[in-house]
Amino acid sequence: MFNLSEKLIVKLLSKLIFQKKLNAALDYRGKCLIFYRKEISKIQLKGKRGIVMVKNLVDVNEKLLDKKGGIYGFKDEAPNISYYQPTKR
Repeated sequence: MFNLSEKLIVKLLSKLIFQKKLNAALDYRGKCLIFYRKEISKIQLKGKRGIVMVKNLVDVNEKLLDKKGGIYGFKDEAPNISYYQPTKR
């Protein structure tokens, strides 16, 4: 398919493994590549969730501010938010 020699493929894979860009090992006898599964730690998972929550909060705030000022580029999008406007008596 790619017309690469076996020697070149082994060389490229070895380089990627050495540089830790590929989490795997080469099996020379079976001529195969063994991938290792890397689990994310609990602290990394919590950090990732926190980042997503902050991103969503910033997006909502930008859209709400843009409804009044038109600064962030969401002015044309009409969110389904009803604002409370007290009536004068």
